[in-house]
Amino acid sequence: MKRLALALTVFVSLMIPSKPSFAEWIELGTQGERTLYIDTKIRKHGGHIYFWYLGDYLKPNDQGTLSAKIYNEGDCGKFRVRRLQASYHTEPMGNGPSQWAVDSVPDDPWLYPPPGSIREAILELPCELAN
Repeated sequence: MKRLALALTVFVSLMIPSKPSFAEWIELGTQGERTLYIDTKIRKHGGHIYFWYLGDYLKPNDQGTLSAKIYNEGDCGKFRVRRLQASYHTEPMGNGPSQWAVDSVPDDPWLYPPPGSIREAILELPCELAN
């Protein structure tokens, strides 16, 4: 009887939906009036990595944007990156509804981050995390 009760308890606990997992952001630093973060959840596919970075602004811009989340494709071997999607939010840390979003076309050009730039850090950390 105790085994049945234990099995039932385990079964019920597995059926209860768990709390959704949220991004874990690592702060890269500040650039101008925004702080940049990288999501630690990096995906790999076909020799490329896919990752999010977030820009959190100190004050809203003219459109009322306080944060932007950018989804990127990175090629660590050639050290290049291109934007796949962006969403802009009126709340900090990408919270709240998106004001507007941009989906890039698959033929968007690759960008090669210059040494010492914040764009270099935006690609360098995900490449390190992916390995």
